[in-house]
Amino acid sequence: MRRHAHDPDPTGTEVARLVGWSLRQVQAVLQREGTTPSDLVREARLERARHLLGGAGTITEIARASGFRSIDAFEKAFRRRHGRTPTDFRRS
Repeated sequence: MRRHAHDPDPTGTEVARLVGWSLRQVQAVLQREGTTPSDLVREARLERARHLLGGAGTITEIARASGFRSIDAFEKAFRRRHGRTPTDFRRS
């Protein structure tokens, strides 16, 4: 999933294809773990963004390179996950 985090359109079906399982198999395993394909996609994107924040590029460029469709969606997800904005994270 990390290799495809930049893709703005991954779906549960795509996650299943990447691991060679059916969508239902992926959903069942993830449900037992208390997560979803969407959660995995978001976490992979946020991990990529966190890494990119250590380098060059604007926040908007990093959001796009991490697969987020909008800066607002990126900032909201990042703040929810890390407790601070991407700008604040970069400053520390």
